[in-house]
Amino acid sequence: MNINKFKILNQKLFGNKLSNLNIYLFLGFNLTLVSILGFVWFHSASNSLV
Repeated sequence: MNINKFKILNQKLFGNKLSNLNIYLFLGFNLTLVSILGFVWFHSASNSLV
């Protein structure tokens, strides 16, 4: 009985950690993409002004 409780607790802990990891990866990817695109857009805009 104790082993089953441990397995359920372990699954809940690791399941939550994986969800948080997926969220952080998603947000990090979006932030990187927006930063790169913003830099390219700003660079091309500054070239057309000068």
